Amino acid sequence: MKRGKKAISDVIVLVLIILISIAAIFIVWTFIKPQFQEGSAEISQKGVELSSVELKINKLNLEDNSLKISVQNNGEKEIFGFTVKIYSQQVIYFNDSVSLVNNRSLSSLEEGIILITPAPFGSNPNNYTKLEIFPKFSSDGTVATSAIPSTSKTFISNTSQETNLPQNTYYKDSDQDGYSDGTEVESSTPVAGYNLSSELTSTLGDCDDTDSTIHNNATEICDHKDNNCNNQIDENLICPTFSKPFNTPTTIYTNFSNWTNYSGLFESKQNQFFMSPIIDAGSNNEMQHHWITVNYSGTGKVKVSIGHYSGTGLTPMMNLSYQHTTLTTITSGVELYTKSQYRKERYAWVILNITGNVTLNSITHTRSLGINTAYGYDPATFNFANGTLRYRILYPKNYNSTSGKKYPLVISCPGSGGIGNDNLVQMEMVGIGRYLFEQYYNYPEFESFSIVVQPDSYSRNPYPYYSNGTIGKPGQYQDSWFAYTQENGYYVTATKALVNQMMNNYTLNIDPNRIYFSGFSLGGMATYEFLKAMNDTLAAAWSVAGWPIGYAYNDYTTRNQTDPMIVQLKSEVQRYKQIPLQIGSGGNDGMRFGGNLSCREINAAGGTCIHYIFPGVDHTGSAGRAYGNINQMRWLFNQTKSY
Repeated sequence: MKRGKKAISDVIVLVLIILISIAAIFIVWTFIKPQFQEGSAEISQKGVELSSVELKINKLNLEDNSLKISVQNNGEKEIFGFTVKIYSQQVIYFNDSVSLVNNRSLSSLEEGIILITPAPFGSNPNNYTKLEIFPKFSSDGTVATSAIPSTSKTFISNTSQETNLPQNTYYKDSDQDGYSDGTEVESSTPVAGYNLSSELTSTLGDCDDTDSTIHNNATEICDHKDNNCNNQIDENLICPTFSKPFNTPTTIYTNFSNWTNYSGLFESKQNQFFMSPIIDAGSNNEMQHHWITVNYSGTGKVKVSIGHYSGTGLTPMMNLSYQHTTLTTITSGVELYTKSQYRKERYAWVILNITGNVTLNSITHTRSLGINTAYGYDPATFNFANGTLRYRILYPKNYNSTSGKKYPLVISCPGSGGIGNDNLVQMEMVGIGRYLFEQYYNYPEFESFSIVVQPDSYSRNPYPYYSNGTIGKPGQYQDSWFAYTQENGYYVTATKALVNQMMNNYTLNIDPNRIYFSGFSLGGMATYEFLKAMNDTLAAAWSVAGWPIGYAYNDYTTRNQTDPMIVQLKSEVQRYKQIPLQIGSGGNDGMRFGGNLSCREINAAGGTCIHYIFPGVDHTGSAGRAYGNINQMRWLFNQTKSY
């Protein structure tokens, strides 16, 4: 009985084992059936066709650390993807889902690119020994790629065999100026930073391939470089030399034994003062801006003023309000800025008014000192085309040639009273240059280089410039004043050359996107000539009491749009409409007509022009109302070249 039960039990176990095996086979078959059937179908269907499948490798290139494989389908079946294996001593790269660039398929007789990034063997293609590429003939990728190599060709590529392609000579031209330094490479494909000889002006002659202004056919300019590669710097050029004449000496007082008490009238009122020793700026020098710091202790108050006078007498200086700055309360340790009303007064004093309990510890006095300057501007000359251009230059307050900071450049032309060759009277004319020194010198936002260029009599212009030649002769719709500043004349052409050299002077650090022009009266008219001549340089312009065409003080706004003069102005505006323009005119000044006309045409052409008319102001007064307005000055300095 027990044996019978055991036999039955064995049968049951056997049946269970068979059932489990059948179930396992069924599960496995269910899972692999689609692939097996599709793969078998693909192989059986191909049969003889598979032997005709050919995938040719045309090129192998190593570019920018990527392996670029050019393949061609010489068979009849469309290829949808690849499995790629790369070997060294063993497989160093395997990917069974590689696509062509742009993820497209490869039709019969079509060529495509496989890109593998990064190259698995680094920068040395000799680090691999074999490359295998297996094509896939099913768009859904379900064909077993392992079956294909067994019935079709395995593609093996060694670099020594497969990259034997036509080689070209490429020449280094890193700065892309068309000149090579002679460095060359052999390659079957283009190389970054290199060009074929047919793409270059010369395959030799670049002594600095990092700078496009330097090669053996370059023009030498004043930039402290050997532009033409002849081992000479700025040869045969008369380059402007820039050295800051303006300095700010500082005196620190800690011993007050040589200070004096002064009791007397101050602006017609009796008072007590503590006076510094006399400060002598020297003959023909300027001392206008002052920075004072007083360190003191106690509960009292300290007020400060700077006295200035042409002589050494205290009494007239103290009693005349215009001979000293406003008496101002100062906080201990906090710097106070003030400026003298007259820059040319030779002598100065620090004046203290002390009330209450105060103990002086130290006083620091810094002042601007210009040696033979005019409103802080140093005289300079620029030799150009057998002539001489005279100008004055003001440096940024905190100029440092090694700081790397970029500075704007303001170019200005005076009114007709500034015409001459003394390099001085242009500074005595009201203009932006004077205001940048007298009113805005202590404003960091207006820190800039400023040049005031003096127009000379056109009778002294060198040939071939008008009037000793014909270049720069006023046009049909220009009155005789244009002869001084005509866009092609000596004054404008020489100023452009000066500005270019300043921009190329590596010690000045001028911002090429913040070059401004402004002028008053004759200079206001010159603004339009510079807009035309420097329409690829200026970031903005400011014309005060000027006119763009015809005769000064004439109203041409009523003329018909087809009038030849208006047509001419429209044509000129097209040349500079991309440069923002600000105009200032007095309400009682006929120059406002020129401002109205130019703004009308600029804005109509799609440009930007703002015209401020100051009610009740005459011709001369318009300069102060324009340049003395800090918001209008800010408008200019906020402009950046954008074309």
